[in-house]
Amino acid sequence: MSPEHQIPKFFRVRNLAVAFAHSHRYNEMNVLEALIVQIV
Repeated sequence: MSPEHQIPKFFRVRNLAVAFAHSHRYNEMNVLEALIVQIV
């Protein structure tokens, strides 16, 4: 499935919060890319 399973919950929540805050500026794929960038 998605690599999210590998991400600790703390980082998932933090990154999701950041993505949500910027969701009005980016579409879904851009948010996903932003999350990946923050993770790595």
